[in-house]
Amino acid sequence: MTLLMFQSGIPMSKITTKACSIVLLTSFAFIASCAPGDEGGSTAQTGAKPSGEQKQVAAANAVPTDRSASAIPVNSVSLTPTGEAAAQEAPPAPGNPAATPPPQPEPPGPEAYFLTAETTTVDMGDIPTNEFVTKTCKLTNNSEKPATIVRVQGSCGCTATNIPPNTIMQPHESRDMEIKVHGNPNPIPFTGKTVTVIVEGQPPITIKLTGQIVQFVKTEPAILNPDTHADGKLKLIAVDGSPFRITKMSPDIGLKFDDMKPAVEQEITLNWDKYKALPAFQPTYVYLDHPKCQQVLVQISFPPGFWPAPPKPVGNPNTGLITPNQEVSNKLPPPRVEEPLQAVITQIKMDDLDGLMKRIKDDGLSIEVADRNGTTLLGIAAQEGKVDIVKALLNAGADVNAVDRNGRTPLMAAASAKNPQVIYALLDGGANVGLRDQIGSTALSWTAFRGSPDCVQALLDAGADANIVTTTTGWTPLIWAAGFGDAATIPILVKAGAKLEIGDNLDGSTALIHAARTGKIECLQAMIKTGAKLEAVDNLGKTAFLSCAATSGGTVEKLKILAEAGANVHARDSRKQNALELARKRTDPRSEAIIAYLEPLLGAETSAEPSSAATGSSPAATVQKPTGTFTPTSQPSSN
Repeated sequence: MTLLMFQSGIPMSKITTKACSIVLLTSFAFIASCAPGDEGGSTAQTGAKPSGEQKQVAAANAVPTDRSASAIPVNSVSLTPTGEAAAQEAPPAPGNPAATPPPQPEPPGPEAYFLTAETTTVDMGDIPTNEFVTKTCKLTNNSEKPATIVRVQGSCGCTATNIPPNTIMQPHESRDMEIKVHGNPNPIPFTGKTVTVIVEGQPPITIKLTGQIVQFVKTEPAILNPDTHADGKLKLIAVDGSPFRITKMSPDIGLKFDDMKPAVEQEITLNWDKYKALPAFQPTYVYLDHPKCQQVLVQISFPPGFWPAPPKPVGNPNTGLITPNQEVSNKLPPPRVEEPLQAVITQIKMDDLDGLMKRIKDDGLSIEVADRNGTTLLGIAAQEGKVDIVKALLNAGADVNAVDRNGRTPLMAAASAKNPQVIYALLDGGANVGLRDQIGSTALSWTAFRGSPDCVQALLDAGADANIVTTTTGWTPLIWAAGFGDAATIPILVKAGAKLEIGDNLDGSTALIHAARTGKIECLQAMIKTGAKLEAVDNLGKTAFLSCAATSGGTVEKLKILAEAGANVHARDSRKQNALELARKRTDPRSEAIIAYLEPLLGAETSAEPSSAATGSSPAATVQKPTGTFTPTSQPSSN
């Protein structure tokens, strides 16, 4: 999921709706893995040795590459973490005895497990598309000593549990582990997913998850094509017979749903001319009030030439996501060099200007030499905040707009340094503030996210657009600042004309909603001071108060700030859920405090337990949902 399709150079006109939705949903992982100043890399690249915990997980999840009958024979073993083990020797390989592989190590027996799970397969039942389902599995410490659960690891980002890291279970204690999964947009079997419980002093316990992702609302036709479906007619049909209404659509192409009556089948007409007028491609989502289906991804196959092809810069790797009115770099990333650059990078970090210039002038080091990420010496100096080295490299002819493998320039890299003097030096050297990287972000985007208020002001003074939109996510600099940046940046952007109520491409969230979900307390306070609308909603009908209650970044302090500012604490989203109902679904350490705060406010108007319609749970599920309360934990996703 961390592969980005625009890296392949696919023209925009050939990217399907499904493909572009993957681009949007993976942009967070791309941002986190490719942020300026972070080289990343695998164990193999860095030479770092895997930890003991990593080896445990790798061993637990290892599978043979050849599953055929002729594969190398190994011992077949039944499940051990539950206390049942039975090993059977496979027959020896026919043919040359010398070719017989060495005997495989015996798997751990039941005596190796003092902490066990009641089952190693949890049936998640019917999982609605784009919805969450929660089931449980009981863990028991069978020993006479406390047991430490180092962590519980899901096989992918769609899986979370309520067991915090370093949880200690007392002797003979049992605990219900809640497993929460999210269904993808397509109705397919839910297979290949696992939860691995890593316990100090014993082998990991791997729990397989099964189920079926169910599409409770289908579309006819299943895939639209502007050529073959010129009228744009689209039916949405509830397969379970539940009447529903359409509440919203993204992108907004002018359709109104205020007067729509609940029905089992709804029909809308998509205006293809409206799609051609969009500034950039966006996947099409239809939002519903169906009890088990909150949104539907509409599959649209746009034919080649549907959008006019943007002018293609020579050698530019970014063309798939750029529209004609956006500036792009026309330079390829510098060639990757094989020789180690650590000594040179160390000189830059130590601010050894004389030593660095000697290498360039006397030793023949290319001024455009780059590290394995394609970052040039100028880019490295910019992200380290070394003003004198930046100026010296520019005077020596370094390319001020050179891009790395992610399309990022030294001006974007300078965001990490939080040094406005570096920004000024690069601007004086001809840095272009309008260039975009591969996810469509500019230097101002990155600086609002990672930089200082002074750096943001410097870029605005140089003509940076305060409302520039990151192509993939739809995030403006104000959203970057409110959700992740420095609170002091917010009034600077607003003074420069940043619009308060722009909703992003992902779920229509405004800057205030982002501040409530993931921003610092000071960012939320700063957004409220700007006059941002407290009751603005995202595509799911959630206000900032509801989003704060629903997401792991929301805290009691944030809820209090919003309530004191006048936010409607009784608000409900498009599925009629209030803040308490949303908070009860959370799986993170803060949820217990959130629920305790909301119970006195909303308990009288809220049912005791979330309804099956709200949670998407299936009555046919084989594992029962627990009663009572728990201490949920789940680490929030990286942006």
